[in-house]
Formats: sequence, structure tokens, C-alpha cells
Amino acid sequence: MSSVEQYIYRKVAAQTAHGLLQNDFVILDTETTGLDSSARVVSLAVIDRDGREIINTLINPGRPIPYEATAIHGIRDADVRDAPSMAVIAPHLEHLTATRPTYIYNSDFDLKMLMQHMGRMPTMLRHTCVMKLYAQFKGEKGSYGSWKWHKLTAACAQLGIGEIQSPAHSAIGDCLRTLAVLRAMADWYISNK
Repeated sequence: MSSVEQYIYRKVAAQTAHGLLQNDFVILDTETTGLDSSARVVSLAVIDRDGREIINTLINPGRPIPYEATAIHGIRDADVRDAPSMAVIAPHLEHLTATRPTYIYNSDFDLKMLMQHMGRMPTMLRHTCVMKLYAQFKGEKGSYGSWKWHKLTAACAQLGIGEIQSPAHSAIGDCLRTLAVLRAMADWYISNK
């Protein structure tokens, strides 16, 4: 791919990010018991377009949290013992996502986890995968010919995003990082019109 083509793809992704920020949207993130088909959600956060917390809760997954998952997000069985169930959280979550566009970093994963835990796909107006949008913005080809995906923390580092108060691999922290990635791409677009 030529540098001109790469610039065009970057500009289109940045313009898309700029357009997404014009909506009244929410950003969603989850932390889970793992990655497999039996994994459940242990933490869920949703923020609004200004980065204000709408939901930030632990969720009782109804099963033990494996050590490997705790090593990533720090959530232990004792932390979720008295947390609400997904059945309690789902109506509020779906009210938010059914009425506003929802932006998610790695939406395939988070939606799969919500579907596994809820037993169905959550009601959602529409969703956008910010990870795939950033991959286009970054412009590196992956091993299968599509854009190379980058971890959220890597995207933040590559964009020069400063410290976020909430830690990475916390649902609220990753929501705030996703918003920062969208804003950084949109800022690039404004600077390169």
C-alpha cells in the first residue's frame, strides 16, 4: 500500500471518529471470568459522551473467577459475592444501549460475553467497534490482509494519550481510554482537514 493510500484510509477513519463524536452515544466495556464459551461478565461500565459514569458495577457471575482472569483485572470471588446479578443490571444497560449508539473497543468480544451471560444478544440501537476503526487509522496490515488490531493500551500509547485516572483492564478505565482514542483520532482529523 502506498503512503497516499495509507493517508486516505487514516483520514477516513479519523473523519468517522469525528462523526461518531457528534452523536449522543455511550461507551461500554466489560471485564470477564475468561475468554471461552463459558465465560461470564464480572464488571460492567458505561460512560456518556462527556466521560461521565452511567454504570460502573461489579457483577456476580454465578461461578468462580479463575486466577488467570483475576491476574488481569484484579477482581476476586470475594469482590463479587454480594454484587448484583446480570439479570438486575440488564434492564438499565439495555435502556441505555437501545436508545443511543454504543461504542466498544473490541465489540466482538464484549458483545459475545454479554450474549453468553444474558443468554441472548443485548438490545442495542447500533454499535461501533473502536478497535477496528483504530486499526484502519493506524494502517498496519495484519497477517490475513485486514488491518492489524492493537490492544487498547497500545493504541493509547501510540496516540500519546496521557494518564487516565482509572486503571487499564478495569471496565471504567477502558471506557475512558476508548473515549480518549476516539477523541485523539477526531483531533487528528481536525488538524489534517
